[in-house]
Amino acid sequence: MIVVQRVRVRWSAAARGAPQANARRGLSRPVELPAPLPAGDVVVHDVLADEAANYSRRSEILTGDVSIAHGLTLWLTLEGTTVTVERLYGGAARRGNR
Repeated sequence: MIVVQRVRVRWSAAARGAPQANARRGLSRPVELPAPLPAGDVVVHDVLADEAANYSRRSEILTGDVSIAHGLTLWLTLEGTTVTVERLYGGAARRGNR
């Protein structure tokens, strides 16, 4: 099983100043994984702290094969017990005949 945790903090342009930055401080740190994790080749724990929700964290668990990571702009390649992680910039993955 591969576990990926993505922690994001989202805010508006109006909230870029120092007082608003203080409200966001520490929100992008990893959080404890929920237990038990569901079965799957890849489990994604997606966490979002949004200004629109007063930075309260919302989380979602996604499971699937390695292609589920494409939504996170990640490309996972399995070779035996080794996982290679590549970052896909621009959100466009172009590999082989997908």
